[in-house]
Amino acid sequence: MNKCYIRFFLVLALFFINAGIATAAIIVVPDVNSSTIQAAITNASNGDTILVSAGTYTENVNVTKELTIISASGNPDNTIVQASDTSDYIFNVTADNVTINGFNITGATTSYGIYCYGVQHGNISDNIFSGNDHGIYLESSSNNTISNNNANLNVHSGIYLYSNSNHNTVSSNTATFDEFGFYIYGSSNNTLTDNNASSNTKSGFILYVISNYNTLSNNIANSNHESGVYLTTSCSNNTLSNNTLNSNNYGTYVYNNCNDTTFSSNTASNNSNTGIRLRDSVNTTIYNNYFNNTINATFFGTTTGTVWNITKTAGTNIIGGPYLGGNFWAKPDGTGFSETCNDTDVDGISDSSFTIETGHIDYLPLTNVPGITSTTPSASTVSTYEGTAQTFTVEISQTVNVTWYINGTSVQTDTSVTSASYTNSTAANGTYNITAFAANVNGTDSQTWNWTVLYLAETVSPTPNDDGLPAYWLLKRNQQDTTTAESEDAVEEDGPEEDTPTSDIEEEVPTPTVEVEVPTPTVEEEATPTEVEDASGFTAIFAIAVIGLALILKRRKD
Repeated sequence: MNKCYIRFFLVLALFFINAGIATAAIIVVPDVNSSTIQAAITNASNGDTILVSAGTYTENVNVTKELTIISASGNPDNTIVQASDTSDYIFNVTADNVTINGFNITGATTSYGIYCYGVQHGNISDNIFSGNDHGIYLESSSNNTISNNNANLNVHSGIYLYSNSNHNTVSSNTATFDEFGFYIYGSSNNTLTDNNASSNTKSGFILYVISNYNTLSNNIANSNHESGVYLTTSCSNNTLSNNTLNSNNYGTYVYNNCNDTTFSSNTASNNSNTGIRLRDSVNTTIYNNYFNNTINATFFGTTTGTVWNITKTAGTNIIGGPYLGGNFWAKPDGTGFSETCNDTDVDGISDSSFTIETGHIDYLPLTNVPGITSTTPSASTVSTYEGTAQTFTVEISQTVNVTWYINGTSVQTDTSVTSASYTNSTAANGTYNITAFAANVNGTDSQTWNWTVLYLAETVSPTPNDDGLPAYWLLKRNQQDTTTAESEDAVEEDGPEEDTPTSDIEEEVPTPTVEVEVPTPTVEEEATPTEVEDASGFTAIFAIAVIGLALILKRRKD
């Protein structure tokens, strides 16, 4: 069924259930009474649905009623609403319970794609915003849902929550190539999850001026020119968890009285300045994060009360270890504290604490056992022929000693390496277990291959008599020649007895001359034994046939 009709009937069913047939109408745009979206809104009542057909609509729309405004196709690429006045809002929403879904909203170069003021329980989803000053802008608007939108190439922000826009849910949106991906200003208790804010000219996420108790989780903020996440100016009690903050200038920057922040289970790697920077902000709790930057943490001003670990607690940590504690401290060159520390009891917690800077100590830094990260051959079962060189290689996540074993016998040791190889070209026909055993003070890991060496048949040098055939085939041919000779002898011995006519054949029956009528096949030297046997059998059968024919002719004569 056409996608447009499916969407139409789904909307129809929804309103039958929620509002009743008598109280909700569906207005299609365009039609004779509603050639524009604004005309449809004028003709609509609270609770109605406006179903917008594919096309381009050049207008600025005021939404003053509780309406569902959706594209018929569900495809924002073919349902475009562009600003008639580039300095005015494309959708200006001042009513509660408004849904806007499935549009490409563009061209408000000095204004906003969707502006919501003082509204609640709205739903803005599955739209594209580009070429606007701000893509989506909420002011004093709470309990709204913003999801699955794509905001890119907007002048300032992709999505902006401003001035007491509280308790909103912002999820699964993408904001790229804007100035700021997501901007939270003076707004609290919002939840931002599963969003992607990457490649923006400033920060991916910014919390600014008394934005408290917000939760940012499972977001991606990569390759932003300034910070992945930036908290500044009296933003307190915010939680950042399970975010990926890679290849920015700063992974996270906490600045100017942004106190009581919790930063846990995040990954901050390859940030050019630092993984996390704290400046004039106190009581920050930072644990169970994966840092892998040339400089992982920096501090300025007052940063008292910063805590870099929690009490050792059973549970899977960010690198898969069995305990939660502090953070994993790596560096791109492999010299990070967590990559080189000792863990003699192999619990995933370093034997010693890590001093990041004076006054900043991770007492339970994470570490991990060495792990073999790649192998060559990648398959665990390998087959080669005798005399063929076979190389086995392992790559390891830490500096280790690697001992190589063949069927449990040590044959080679590589010391203080992160990769090692073993080559064997002399193994005879058979099956072998090749094991690489990696070990350091943190633990061990191993890789085993099952290697089968196949027998390679011996060949003989060609001579005028053997045609250069391998010894196996020469032997086979000789055996066949012997069999052929024995078969021919048997035919000669049995032939006269088979050719003797029975006693009831009278003398006047002429004996056919087989030699004249049956050509004797010429068996060349190259002919196979089977061909010789077939020729002898044919001669005998032909002779018997001729004798039988003679008997028949005699009986007819008699």
